[in-house]
Amino acid sequence: MLFGWKPKPPPIGYDELSDKIDRVERQVKMLELEWESTYNKLRSILARLNKRDERTETAVTPSGGRRMENGSEPDEIDRIIGLRRGRR
Repeated sequence: MLFGWKPKPPPIGYDELSDKIDRVERQVKMLELEWESTYNKLRSILARLNKRDERTETAVTPSGGRRMENGSEPDEIDRIIGLRRGRR
């Protein structure tokens, strides 16, 4: 007892409040982890969609002609086959 001041004992529900705070903190942490997982899944899906979109854009030239996967024009044989089939 210092200067007539006596520390008070904690309130009766102190342990209950402490447990409740711990539960809430755990729930918030679980929500953060779940949101992070969801965000990563969405980011991955959007990256795949963008990549697919880029591949389809590069597969056709603006003039309507085909391009090979490496970006080069089709070779002479493909052109001849296309002409025989009535394509230009």
